[in-house]
Amino acid sequence: MTAYIIRRVIIGFIILLLVTMIVFLFVRLLPGDPLIVYMASYDISAQTIDEETYQYLLAKFGLDRPIPVQYINWLGDIFRGDLGKSIVLQEDITTLMANVMPRTAYLGAISMIIGTGLGVLFGIIVALRRGTRTDTIITFMANIGITVPQFWLGILLMYFFAYKLGWLPTSGWTSPFDDPLMHFKQIIMPVICLSAAGMSGMCRLTRSCMLEVMRQDYVRTAWAKGLGEKMIVFRHQIRNAVIPIVTVLGGTLGGILGGAIIVENVFAIPGMGRLMVSGVFDQDYQIVQAGVLLFGGIVIFSNLVVDITWAWIDPRIRYD
Repeated sequence: MTAYIIRRVIIGFIILLLVTMIVFLFVRLLPGDPLIVYMASYDISAQTIDEETYQYLLAKFGLDRPIPVQYINWLGDIFRGDLGKSIVLQEDITTLMANVMPRTAYLGAISMIIGTGLGVLFGIIVALRRGTRTDTIITFMANIGITVPQFWLGILLMYFFAYKLGWLPTSGWTSPFDDPLMHFKQIIMPVICLSAAGMSGMCRLTRSCMLEVMRQDYVRTAWAKGLGEKMIVFRHQIRNAVIPIVTVLGGTLGGILGGAIIVENVFAIPGMGRLMVSGVFDQDYQIVQAGVLLFGGIVIFSNLVVDITWAWIDPRIRYD
């Protein structure tokens, strides 16, 4: 197990390195000049700036060097714990991320708990009631939920619950310590958007796994021995069906983090996703690179945890 964990950590580090390398290159190939955005934020006209000042700004932000040198210097700063400084906002990126990431993590955690919990619950219910009206309705809703785009779902929820009914605010963020009721109202629609796809996918997967386990010989033997339904379901069916479910949890977390980029912009939530989108439009390289590094690290680490959890759930799994 130890050797496997070490191999996975090394592979994860290589994958993260490749991802950051690709993003580092692509953001620099985008048309436009981040210094133009920087000067515009200070009401400096690009036509009035002289060449000497322009070269000074290039050197200040390290943009005057070849791209491979910039990448190596950036990696060196990362290992020293320095994520850099925003070109446009002129703030330390570590401070920016520390301010906005808790909101994204908070929404992501709630969405993952709700999506996974309800998805598994509904999947078990429809598997035990296969062929009934309940199975048909929930499966149909799951098929719709897994295909609906998050931005479209968010706009639809805003139209009905905020504009038409007036029950919920259209957007914004209020700290739960300042106004718990307003905070609860503001996170309802974002959480629904973030958890809908994961819940639907988890429901479909759980249903398939449960139906496959129900056909196994040891389940039929348990019924033949006269065991109760609850014991058979919880001890034999769910425990063996949960292994493939655990497998997709890492991917579910990645989907929630990716969805946060869309949902936070739809509902004007000042989180990490919105900060990254602002960085893309402003060509603020440092913010985009730091965001990809953070999200990539979280997804890789979560998949490592999932792999280790397999062995704990199923003793038959061994890593040589």
